[in-house]
Amino acid sequence: MKTKNTPIIWVLPVTLCILLVMFYAFYSGKNMVRRYVPHMSAALEVKLEAAIAHLWFEEAISGDSYVDIDEEVWRHIDKAEWYANVMLVGGEDSEGEFIPLEDPELRKKVEQTIEGIHAFRLFAQKRWREKDKSGVGTDIDQLFDQTFNKFLASADDVVLAQKRAMNRELEQFSQIQWGLIIALGALAIFMGWFLQRYENRRADDMEALQASESLLAKTQHMALIGSWSQDLASNVMQCSIEACNILEVDSVNSDFSFDGLLKRIHPEDQSFVKQSYNQSIAERTPLDIILRLRFEEGRIKYVNLRCQAVYDGGGKAQRFVGSIQDVTEQKQSEEALRRSQKMDAVGQLTGGIAHDFNNILAIILGNTELLQTRVGGDEKVEKWVQSIEKATERGAALTKQLLGFSRHQSTEITVVDLNQTIKQMTDLISRSVTPQVEVIYHFSKNLWSTEIDLGEFQDTLLNLVINARDAMDGRGHLTLETDNQVLDDAFCFLNPDATPGRYIKLSVSDTGKGIPLELQSRVFEPFFTTKERGKGTGLGLSMVYGFVSRSGGYIKIYSEEGIGTTFNIYLPFSKRQAIESLDTQPEELPRGSETILVVDDEVGLLEVAKDSLEILGYEVLTSVSGKQALDVLNKNPNINLLFSDVVMPGGMNGYELAEHVTTLRPDVRILLTSGYTEKAIAHNGQAKFSASVLGKPYSQVDLARRIKQTLGDKA
Repeated sequence: MKTKNTPIIWVLPVTLCILLVMFYAFYSGKNMVRRYVPHMSAALEVKLEAAIAHLWFEEAISGDSYVDIDEEVWRHIDKAEWYANVMLVGGEDSEGEFIPLEDPELRKKVEQTIEGIHAFRLFAQKRWREKDKSGVGTDIDQLFDQTFNKFLASADDVVLAQKRAMNRELEQFSQIQWGLIIALGALAIFMGWFLQRYENRRADDMEALQASESLLAKTQHMALIGSWSQDLASNVMQCSIEACNILEVDSVNSDFSFDGLLKRIHPEDQSFVKQSYNQSIAERTPLDIILRLRFEEGRIKYVNLRCQAVYDGGGKAQRFVGSIQDVTEQKQSEEALRRSQKMDAVGQLTGGIAHDFNNILAIILGNTELLQTRVGGDEKVEKWVQSIEKATERGAALTKQLLGFSRHQSTEITVVDLNQTIKQMTDLISRSVTPQVEVIYHFSKNLWSTEIDLGEFQDTLLNLVINARDAMDGRGHLTLETDNQVLDDAFCFLNPDATPGRYIKLSVSDTGKGIPLELQSRVFEPFFTTKERGKGTGLGLSMVYGFVSRSGGYIKIYSEEGIGTTFNIYLPFSKRQAIESLDTQPEELPRGSETILVVDDEVGLLEVAKDSLEILGYEVLTSVSGKQALDVLNKNPNINLLFSDVVMPGGMNGYELAEHVTTLRPDVRILLTSGYTEKAIAHNGQAKFSASVLGKPYSQVDLARRIKQTLGDKA
C-alpha cells in the first residue's frame, strides 16, 4: 500500500487530545477551587474579622467615644464565628459556596478556632466590664492577648492545612496531567496512524475504482459496447460514456429518456422494439435484439440491444439494465462475406450450367454443319440453318463468358505493364465508344508491373469501357487512370475483401447516370443489369469480377446518381519485376502538428482518418455534417485544414462546405475526398476544387502525402 502524505489527517486526533487535556485541567481546577479556596478564604476572613474586632476593642478600651462596642466589636466577632461555622456545616455568601470540611483533622482545627473565638469573646466581655481595672499589663489584659494569639494561630493552622492539602492535590494533578498528556498523545498517534491508514486504503480503493472504471471505459470503447439502465417509473435512462457515444448524446448530461432512444430508432424498427420490450416484461425473459438507429444526417447504425428487467418483491418490473453494442462494422463484414459466398455459389452454379450448355451447343452446332451438307440448293432451308448457326454461336459466346466468370484460375499469366497495355488499346477503346465521348488518359510514372492474364485484362477493360459508354448514353467524359497504391490494415479493415499489400490501381470513371446505392452490391451478379431490357446480358461486370478475383486483386465501385460511376481495380504488384525498381525500405510518412477538421458522414472512415492523422502528430477535430463542421470552425480559430467528404446528406455537400469555409476563413486549406479521382471530378461539373481531391478509398500513405502537400501548397 502506498503511503500518502496527508497532514490534515492528524489535525483531528491532535485537536481532540488537546481539548481533552484542557477539559480535564479546567474541570480539576474548578473542582479544586471549589473545595479549597472558599475555606481558605473563610479562614482568612476569620482572622480578618478577629483582627478588626481586636483593633476596635483596643480603641474602645482606650476611651475613644466614637467606637460603638456593639457595632464595631461584637459584630465582627460574630462574623468571625459565622465564617468558622460555615466551614463545618456549609453554606454560601457573596464569596461563593462553602462545602463542609470532610477531613477530621481540619474539622478539629476549625473547632479549636471556634473555641478560641468563644474564649476571645468571653475575655473581651470580661475586660470590657472591668475596663477601669484592666489596664495594660494586667493579668486580664495578658490573658486577653494570649487568647487572641492562640485563636489566630489556630486559624493560621486551618489556612496552612488547606494550602498543604491543595499543594498535594496540585502535585497529584500535575502527575495525572502529564500521564494523561502522554496517554492522550499515544492515543492521538494511534488515531492519526489509524486514520492515515484508513485514508490510504480509501485513496487506494478510489484509485483502483477509477482505474477499473477507466479500464472498463476503454474496454467498452474498444468493443463498441456500452451499459445503460432505465427506471420504468420515471422512464429515465442512465448511460455509460460508450453508450452515449453510440447513441450520440452528450455524456455530460447522461440522463437520457427512453422516448429519446425511440426517436433515434429507425421508424421501421420502432414497433418491433416496443413489442419486444413489452414481451420481455410480461414473460420475464431477457431481451436480445438487433435494430437500426437513424440520425439526422440520414446515417444508419446497427446496434445489438440486450437487457433484463429487475422486479420488486411483488413481481412488478422496476427497471431495465442492459448493454448496447455498435455492430455496424460486423453487419458490413457479414454482408461482404455473404456477397462473396453468394458470388462463389453463383460461380459454381453458372460454371456447371455453362459447361453442360456448352456441350449441348456443340451438339447443335455440329448437327447444323452436317445439315448444311444435305440441304442442297434450297435457299429457304439454308437460311434457317444459318439462323440456327448464328444463335448457337451467340449461345457459345455467352457460355464462354459464364465460364470466364466461374473459372478460379487464369491460364496464361504474364508480367504486364498496364500503361503500355492501355496505350496499345487506345484505338480499340476509341472505336468502342461514340465520337461524343471524350476519353482521357492519366498514366502514372514509374508504374509497377503486375502478373495477370493479358487477354482477360483486355476483355475486362473493354467491358468497363462499354458499360461506361452505355451509362453516359454515348455522350460525356471517360477517364482512365493508373497509379501505384499500398493498401494498409486500416484500408482493409473498412474493405474486408481486400488484403494488405502493394497494388497497381486502375480507375475507370464516367459521367453517366450513376447506380442507386441499393443496387451497387448486385452489379457483379451474373445476369443482373441496370440497363433497359434487350440492351445487356448482365455478364460483363461478372466477367470483370471473375478476372479480378482470379488475379488476387480487389475491385471497388463508387457511384453517385446523376454524377457518374468509378470502378477502382487493384491488381497485385509483381514480385518478378526488376529488383532495382522496388522500394524495399518502408516509407516514412510525412508528419505535422497542425489542426485538421475532418468531415465525413461515414463514422468508420471518420475514425480511421482521425486515428491515422493523430498518429502522424496532427490535432484532429471531427464532424459528421457540413452544418456541424461550420459550428466547429467558428469555435476553433486555430484550424489549418478542412478534410471533407464530397457527398454528404443534410443539405450541404463537400463543395458547398468548402466554399463557405473559403469565404469565412481564407487561410484554411481545403482537401476533399471522393470515390471519384481528382481527374474524373474535373469533368463532372464540380471542378472548382478538383485539384484538391483525394480519391476514395485511400490508404494512410495517400492521406499523409496529400495532407502534407495541401498544407505546404501556397497556391
